[in-house]
Amino acid sequence: MHIQESRGHLHLIIYDYNRLHHNVYEMLSDHSGWFVKYRVDLGGLLYAFPEMAYWCQNKFNVSDVIRGEKEEDTFLLLRIPGKMITFNVGDKSFKHIFNSIVKDSYRETHRYTETLASL
Repeated sequence: MHIQESRGHLHLIIYDYNRLHHNVYEMLSDHSGWFVKYRVDLGGLLYAFPEMAYWCQNKFNVSDVIRGEKEEDTFLLLRIPGKMITFNVGDKSFKHIFNSIVKDSYRETHRYTETLASL
């Protein structure tokens, strides 16, 4: 499981590595429970990134849920060893965005937010 916040919405991601299906839950606005916001089938990514088949067992993960200003602009940030991929939950498109020399998929990722505030 993985919990992530985006644009004021709290998301819980439940993994099913064997079938490459993930449910993304969202916290209800009154904080009383969760509902399924997205059902994501990542099986189509295996054709573009066949190395995922090998890495699915505990090495492949969803690092982040990024909500767009519009619902159709929402995407998942996926990590497989050495690569980062975005997966648009609206149109099911994906894009390879980054190659990494680090092959460990368990490394932490953090969002970058531009700000004028001093630390």
